[in-house]
Amino acid sequence: MTKHKGALVVAGLGGRFPGSEGMDGLAASLRRGRQCAGPSPSPPSLPPEDRLRAALTDCAREALGTGPHSERKLAVLNLGAETDLGRLCRDAGIEPGALVLAEAVPSFHRAHELAQTLLTLGDADAVLFLAGSLSAEPQAPAPFSIAIERAAQNPPASEGAAALLLELDDRVPTARTRIIAITAATEPGARGLEGAFQRALGASNWPVSSLGLLSVVGRRSTAIAESTAIARIFKAGPRETALTAFSAGVGDAGEALGLGAIVAAVSCLDRALLPSLCNWSAAGPALLRDAEGLFVPGDSRYWFTTPETPTRRAAVLVEDHSGLSLVTLEAGTAMTPVAATLNGDGAPLLFPIVGNDRGALEAGLRRLAADHASGTPLPMLARHALQTAQINARAPYALAIVAANAKELEREIGFMHRALEKAQGTGKAVRTPNGSVFTPAPLARTGAKVAFVYSGNGTAYPGLGRDVLLSHAKGVATVDARLGHRLRRLLRADLIYPRTMSRLSDADQLELTAKLTADPASLPLVGIAFCVAHSYILRATLGLEPDLAFGFSVGELAMRIALGQMNDWGALEEKLHAPCLTSGLAGEMTTVRAFWECRGVRPAGALWASHIVKASAADVRAAAMDFPDVFIMTINAPDETAISGLPESCAAMLSRLGAPSMPIDLNVAIHSPPAALEHKALLEVCDNVIEPVSRVDFYSAACEVPVPQTREAIAAATAHMLQSTNDFQRLVETTYAAGARIFIETGVRNNCANWIAAILGERAHVAVAMDVKGMASDVAWTRAVATLITHRLPLDFGALCDMETAPALGRLKELMEQAS
Repeated sequence: MTKHKGALVVAGLGGRFPGSEGMDGLAASLRRGRQCAGPSPSPPSLPPEDRLRAALTDCAREALGTGPHSERKLAVLNLGAETDLGRLCRDAGIEPGALVLAEAVPSFHRAHELAQTLLTLGDADAVLFLAGSLSAEPQAPAPFSIAIERAAQNPPASEGAAALLLELDDRVPTARTRIIAITAATEPGARGLEGAFQRALGASNWPVSSLGLLSVVGRRSTAIAESTAIARIFKAGPRETALTAFSAGVGDAGEALGLGAIVAAVSCLDRALLPSLCNWSAAGPALLRDAEGLFVPGDSRYWFTTPETPTRRAAVLVEDHSGLSLVTLEAGTAMTPVAATLNGDGAPLLFPIVGNDRGALEAGLRRLAADHASGTPLPMLARHALQTAQINARAPYALAIVAANAKELEREIGFMHRALEKAQGTGKAVRTPNGSVFTPAPLARTGAKVAFVYSGNGTAYPGLGRDVLLSHAKGVATVDARLGHRLRRLLRADLIYPRTMSRLSDADQLELTAKLTADPASLPLVGIAFCVAHSYILRATLGLEPDLAFGFSVGELAMRIALGQMNDWGALEEKLHAPCLTSGLAGEMTTVRAFWECRGVRPAGALWASHIVKASAADVRAAAMDFPDVFIMTINAPDETAISGLPESCAAMLSRLGAPSMPIDLNVAIHSPPAALEHKALLEVCDNVIEPVSRVDFYSAACEVPVPQTREAIAAATAHMLQSTNDFQRLVETTYAAGARIFIETGVRNNCANWIAAILGERAHVAVAMDVKGMASDVAWTRAVATLITHRLPLDFGALCDMETAPALGRLKELMEQAS
C-alpha cells in the first residue's frame, strides 16, 4: 500500500460556502437536508481580490487548525485561484519555512498526483489543497440541485473557496478519512465516466455495493454523462448506495465547487451521515428509475455499517476545466463527536444558565441576551453556555433554554425572566412550550436516586431516533462495533429507514408500521437496540449513571444488556427468534391454540386479541369476573390497564365496561396463562451469561425487588415476568420507596414516563423520556437533558463541547481542573 493511500483528510470550508461554523456548520446543514445556507454575508465594499483572499484564508486556517503543523514541511497546491499565495499563507498561519507551490494546478487528478509525489518522496509532510473562484458580484442562490435532475439549467458563476489537507498516515495515530484515489475520465461522456469507476473500484478491490454514498456536483455539461453512467453502474443489486449532490447555493463556484463536494463527503464520512438530496422529484430522472443499486434518502440519516462492509466508503464526481474525475474515499477509525446541542441550523440548541440564586440566573439571562445582540452565532453561544455550566457545576440552581433560532432564543429569554418570578411564587417547576425549563427545587440536591427505565415491546415506528443517531454518531458507532456491525439489522433499518428513490407517503408509513408490528421476533430487538444506544449516549456523552434500573415487559432484557449485565448479544438475538415466541405465542399461535383446546374453547375466528383500557385494574378485574377467557396483561397506571384473551370475549367485556379502549397491534400472548405452557422454553430464552454489576440495583417486575445477580435467579425471574401480569404501577411504587425520584426512560416513545407521572402524581419526582413519538428525536433529547440540568444532576458537557480538542478551551479546562 502506497503512502498516499494512508493519508488523512482534514477539511475546512468557509468564506463563500456559508454555514454556521465551518465544518460543523456544513455538517449541520447537510443533516438538515441543505448543502449550504445561502450567499455569504461578507461586506460587499471589499475589493473582489480581498474577498477571495479572505475566503481562502478562512478555509486554510480551519484546515490547519485541526492539528499541529508548526514543525512540518507543508506544500500548498492551488487549484486555480489567482491570488498572492505568499500573503495567503502568512494570513492563514502557515509556517514561513513550509514548501509552497505557487503555480496553479490544472485539475484535481493532476493535483492529487503531485501531492502523492511530494508525500512519497518526502518533499512535504502534508499537502494543503486550495481552490477559489471569483465573480464580479455575489449571485443570489439559484433553484439548482443536481445536474442529472435539472439539466436544462446552467447555474451562474459565483464565488467559492474550499480547502482540504492531506497528511501521511504514519504522522497521524488514528486516521479519519482517507482519499483512496482520484481517477480521471480518459474520454468524454458516459463511457469515460464508467471507465473511471471501473479503474477506481478495481484498484481498491471494492464492489460497487460497498459504496455507501455517491455525491455528484451538478453541472449542465455533464448531465447526460452522469445519469447514463450512474444508471449502468448501479443497475442491479440491493439499494446500498445513497445518491446526493453538492452545490454552493450561490451558483457555479469554479474549482472550489468540486473541492467543496469532496469536503462535504469528508464531513459525511467523519460524522456517519447520509444526506438527503435537495429538490429531488418524486419519480426521479427517467434514466435512474431502474437503478436498483441506488436510493435517495428522503431525510438525512445515520450511515450504518455492516459485517460485510465495516468501513464507510464514498465516491464523488467532480469536474474542472480539464474534465471529469472520480474521487474515492474511505472512513478511518476515529470519528468527530458531533452533538445536537451545538450544530444549529434548525436543530435545537441548549443554553444552560447556572447560579447561586435568582439574581445570578437573571444576570445570566441578561448576558446571554447581550451576547446574542452582539451578533455571536447561536452555536457559539450554546457552546459557551455549556462550558460555563461545566465550570460552575456546583451551583445549586439552573435554568435551561431550548431554542433553534434567533427568534426562539429572544422569546425564550423573555419567557424565562417571567418564569423565575412565577416559580418563586409557586415553588413549582416552570416549562415553556418550547422546552425551556426552570426548577426551584432541584431533586439531586436532596439526594434523590436516578432510575433508568427501559421501555417495552411493540412501540417502534418508521423514522424512530433518526436525529439522535446522527447527533451522537460517535457513540452509536461504538455501540455498532460492539454489536459486530449488526445494528442496522437489529434496528430493522429496512423498515425504520427504508431505502427508496422517493420520499415516503403516509400510506407507505402505515404499511411499514404494519410490517414492524407483524414481526414478533424483530420488534423486541428494535426496542432493545434503541435502549442500548440511548443508555450509551447518556452514560458516555453526559457521564450519567443510574442508581437503579427497571424495565417494562421485554424492557427488562434491554435493561440487563444496556447496563452490561448481559453481554452475549448474539446469543440473545438468536433466542428471541425461538419458536415459542415466533410461532407458539405469536404468528401461528400454536401454543395459544393448544391452550384453548385444553379449556374446551373453540375460537370463531382469530385466536387472540389485546387491548389498552383506560380503566383501573380493579374495575377491569370486576368487569372480567364474567369473562374467564379475558386476562390482565399489564397494569400500566392507576387509570390504564392492558387486557388480552379470546377476541369475542374481550369485545364483550369492553362493551360492558364502557371505558375507552384501543387494540394493540402487536399480538403476542405474553403476560398471560398461555405463556405458562412455554415455561421451559421461556426459561431457555432468558438463560444468558451474566456479568454482575455492583453499581446498579436491577429491579424485576417478577417480584418488584432487586433479583440476585446470578444466571439462575435472573433467568427464573425474567421467565416468570414474561408469563405473568406485569404490574408496572407496583414496580414504580417500590422503586420510589427505595429513593428513586429522577426517572429517565430510554428506548422507544414516552409511555413509561407518562405512566410514572400518573402513578406518582404530586409527589416529588421527575420523569423524562429520550424519545417522544411525533417529535423530532433531537428535540426530545434536548428537552429531556434541559430538565435534568435544572435538577442539578452531575452532567459532564465535555464531550458535547469537544473539550479535548478545541484549542480555545485550554484555559477553560485549567479553570475546571482548579475548581475541582
